[in-house]
Amino acid sequence: MSSQPIAVILDTDFDTDCDDVGALATLHALVDRGEASILGIVCSIPDLRIPAVVATINRAYGRGDIPIGLLPHGDWETDPRFAAYHHHRSHAEEAGWVPFHDAVLATKSAVAIVDARPTDAVGLYRQLLSSAEDASVVIIAIGLASALAALLASEPDAIDPLPGRNLVAAKVARLVCMAEAEVPRGRDPFNWQMDLEAAATVLDGWPTPVAISSFGRSVLTGAGFAALGREDHPVVRAYTTYLNGPGRRRPSWDQIAVLCAVRGDASGFVEGERQRVLLDRTTGEHAWIAGDDVGARDHRAFLQVASDDHVTSVIDTLMTSSIGARDDVERRRGGC
Repeated sequence: MSSQPIAVILDTDFDTDCDDVGALATLHALVDRGEASILGIVCSIPDLRIPAVVATINRAYGRGDIPIGLLPHGDWETDPRFAAYHHHRSHAEEAGWVPFHDAVLATKSAVAIVDARPTDAVGLYRQLLSSAEDASVVIIAIGLASALAALLASEPDAIDPLPGRNLVAAKVARLVCMAEAEVPRGRDPFNWQMDLEAAATVLDGWPTPVAISSFGRSVLTGAGFAALGREDHPVVRAYTTYLNGPGRRRPSWDQIAVLCAVRGDASGFVEGERQRVLLDRTTGEHAWIAGDDVGARDHRAFLQVASDDHVTSVIDTLMTSSIGARDDVERRRGGC
């Protein structure tokens, strides 16, 4: 674990699963412990409710000034590039999935959609990277790769004279990506699949190390929220709404990616050997390639070394302890 806080940009879809919410709660807990700092949050789904939900959660942790970027895409509802995403969302709704956005925005401390005022995702990326120290930023991607691909393709501008790929090469220490990218081959069912073109572009062209976190399906967290007695807290509200009641649990893919990015080998996971991931832009199938075919790429898979029970305990403690600590502060201030 680094003695200095890890400077993080979180790139999230924050839409079809509450583990994105859990990941942001986990990240805030790590900031509370001095292990990380949040430079900004990029929302890779162009739904105006999403930055408002993110801002509401940030405010609940006393960090309402964190800048938020939103991927602009006026015709994303009809663009065939996002057809897989819309199909997934429709299927989830038919299966009983309950969106948590409106429930969070109904809490008494919610940030109104008109007040969230997100900036352009690529512009925010460029601004944050331009002002950062060289090789200092860790990007944690737990959503679609759409904004990352757009960053790589960005042109020099008034923010920074470097094109996107060069700016990333100069400022980003590594990209930690959540995808169920099994070794030696497989097919990630969501994050990469939802924008295959962008995911393949990022894997093929990202100029710094990429570490891929595939775990979480058997690490079930979130039940501890029921004991907090804080039904109006936005994180608690998101989980209880998504899971249709208190005391239920959900896989922790995104929280594990945050742990791996911030704590490294102290996370319960270690990075494997250097390889290269080839992602088929048509089928979504991927293969890990080692040896001479790696070329200039530095892709590594995280390997689990701690038990599921241990990782579950760590994540549940992080997600709930910071809510409790914030409650104590508010009570001392006479707040809610």
